[in-house]
Amino acid sequence: MVAATANADSKDRPIILLADYRDSLAHSLRQNLLDDRYNLYFCPTLEAIDRLLARTTPHLLLVGSLVDASCLEVQRLYGSKSNNVIILVDDVEVNPFFREWVKKKGVYEVISIVPGKIRLLLDAIEKAVFGDQEVGEEQESNWQFSYEDALRSLQEITQVSLQYFGELAIGNYWKKAKATLADRNWQNLWSIAHNGRISLVGGKKSLPTKLTDREFLLLQMFIRGFVAECERIIKDYMEIIASQKLSPKTAALLSTIVHH
Repeated sequence: MVAATANADSKDRPIILLADYRDSLAHSLRQNLLDDRYNLYFCPTLEAIDRLLARTTPHLLLVGSLVDASCLEVQRLYGSKSNNVIILVDDVEVNPFFREWVKKKGVYEVISIVPGKIRLLLDAIEKAVFGDQEVGEEQESNWQFSYEDALRSLQEITQVSLQYFGELAIGNYWKKAKATLADRNWQNLWSIAHNGRISLVGGKKSLPTKLTDREFLLLQMFIRGFVAECERIIKDYMEIIASQKLSPKTAALLSTIVHH
């Protein structure tokens, strides 16, 4: 089962995936979230998550208790498929050691969902999705990031990665990352050669001058998928890339990808 809020097909709203089997939690979030700002999908099982991820890319993954998996298993399987992950716990106070440990694994935050603490969760959702932007402020597409900027950043990440991996491995990692993206049209914009060289199909002239918010999210997911493949071999690879001498736009792009 994959349940969603009313009018959840609006393409302009950030997508939130709630991985939890409790109807009461989904109901509470629907009651408290601003309906005109988010699309909330409720997935009680791993199968439901797989079905949703096959057709869309969530901005935020809320991980509580699933019927068939622990929160840490869900984070391991799907953490790279979403820009941010918040783990939901039933304890009155979050264990600080647990919070620190999971944050090192890429989790954005750990929040208690006991009665009376819904405001903490709503605040965390807002910060995870919109950052420090004021409520109601128009969502610009991340400081005018263009397709040309995106291509240059992807090529720069490839160039840096040649210090650690062979061309064939890099090409394979990018292809695997591309295959995980839910938007087929956006997938088809990118061509990946066997040696890892990335190019835009048809060139840049026919594309918009800047990425939309959704396209920027897909770019982030593309990079995170590539990094996840690299981290099967080299631990903390995102930190390695970020420590290199990068162009200002690539460095800024990497800073928006939560992976700490």
